Amino acid sequence: MDRIFGQLKLNWKAGLSVALVNIPMSLSLAIASGGAPTTGIVTAIWAGLIAALIGGSFFNIVGPAGALSGILASYALLYGAAVLPIIAIVSGVIILIAWFFRLDRYIVFIPSSVIHGFTLAVAITIGFGQLNSSFGLKGLTPHDTFVKNLIESLAHIGSTVPSTFTLFLIGLAILFTLAKFFPKAPATVLVAVLGIGVGYASSKGILPYSFDTIFTKFGNISLHLFQMPNFGNNAFNMTVIKAAPLVAIVTILETLLSAKVADGMTKTKFRQRREVLGIGLANIGSGLFGGLPATGVFARTALNIRSGAVSNYSAIINALLVALISLVLLPGFSFLPMATVASILVFLAFRMVAAEHFIKLYKFDKTACGLSFVVAVLCVVYDPLIGILAGSAISLLFFVNYLSKAQGELVVGTVSGDMTDLELEKFDSSKGVNLQKMGGNTVMYRFVGELNYMNAEMHKSAIEKVNGDHYVVFNFESLFYVDIDGLDAIDEMIESLELRGKDVYVCGASSYIESLFAKKAWFSQKMVQGHLFKNQIETFGYIGGKTKTA
Repeated sequence: MDRIFGQLKLNWKAGLSVALVNIPMSLSLAIASGGAPTTGIVTAIWAGLIAALIGGSFFNIVGPAGALSGILASYALLYGAAVLPIIAIVSGVIILIAWFFRLDRYIVFIPSSVIHGFTLAVAITIGFGQLNSSFGLKGLTPHDTFVKNLIESLAHIGSTVPSTFTLFLIGLAILFTLAKFFPKAPATVLVAVLGIGVGYASSKGILPYSFDTIFTKFGNISLHLFQMPNFGNNAFNMTVIKAAPLVAIVTILETLLSAKVADGMTKTKFRQRREVLGIGLANIGSGLFGGLPATGVFARTALNIRSGAVSNYSAIINALLVALISLVLLPGFSFLPMATVASILVFLAFRMVAAEHFIKLYKFDKTACGLSFVVAVLCVVYDPLIGILAGSAISLLFFVNYLSKAQGELVVGTVSGDMTDLELEKFDSSKGVNLQKMGGNTVMYRFVGELNYMNAEMHKSAIEKVNGDHYVVFNFESLFYVDIDGLDAIDEMIESLELRGKDVYVCGASSYIESLFAKKAWFSQKMVQGHLFKNQIETFGYIGGKTKTA
């Protein structure tokens, strides 16, 4: 008991700080997801509590997330908000299946370029999805895709309500100002409080302007901690089956990334298996109580750490305080103007996109940077699942293309009896160097990386360049993998060279590679000939001895 009180004492400030931010963010993200505002609070409470009790991270804060809002909004628009808890339950079950079969280890192999592209798409969807609320547009015809709704909003931009747009800009300006000059200030809390004050004054006629609020859009909001979803005949339909796997993948990725970043900030080590189990159960719990899919959220996790959290008790306190504060103060949030909600969500969208990631991609890999934008376009225009799958497939093709290129080093020079006379000149094996015109008596080909079915032909093509009167050395010091096609390619290369009258020497093979070579006939022949060596120095010494006695 003393330990529990000790942990509560150490973590209550962090838990309270996160809870105060969590409430307006959860309300806003629930609205962005197409659900009722209180579903975000239910998610923050139950998903946050279950993940804190069962998960493997000491600091991760789990709740509604922007990364999921863009996905969920389209399904809520087409099939109603009632589908969201069902998606949470099914995605939680899929996560548990992934946990049981240890599939999470493969999900994290999705390239960072694809993840950044998806995140950019979500930010675009959330940010531009607030046009109606920020400009005060009403009565617009809803459409089945984000792009059509965006066009619809832009077509009616002339109907902007100046007072609503001004309130949106003020909220956005405050958020960015506080983030820049007072980064530790709970910016969303302050903006929400100011917005509630404006909304209340407007509803009571104190201000001469009228604003749409959470109340005017959703009616009275009250928190029901236990609200079972509707398991009707159409609950588990193709829509859920299509959406849930994508939600599960994004949930695992976001949760593990958030936990890893938290570890970097605190020099701790989270338990990945437990964290995946925890987020799976958290989503099932959230859905059963009428909440949304949830994931680890880095922004709130970072706030948790900066506020002094020392264990998972801070996340537990956060969930309990969200429930307590909401039960007491939630009616006041009904006065929150939709324009203020829009400013919070647009601010969140801006913060989701880290420009440094794209700058880094452009600097080191322009192809990957371009792929990020392709993924973003596919996610926005078509479907997030299509974007992620297409991006991953294209990345795999790029990787296969890279592996198909022979990683080798072709060297030519003179080896004499005196090793100090060894002067080897290096050439790129992918270029058409005519070795016959080069001086020297020795060619060394260093195999680098892998020799397999994808790049064997390029290695053979490089060896075909050896046409002069040379000794040939195959250096395997940098080869770490060879498959059956690679072994056959070595057979062909050695046979081709020897038919042209070349002496072929082999050196540098590791014990693993040598155990594979030992199964081939040429290996025994080289042993008998004395043409097998531990390294290139021994090989050149042997060749130098031959040239000295020749």
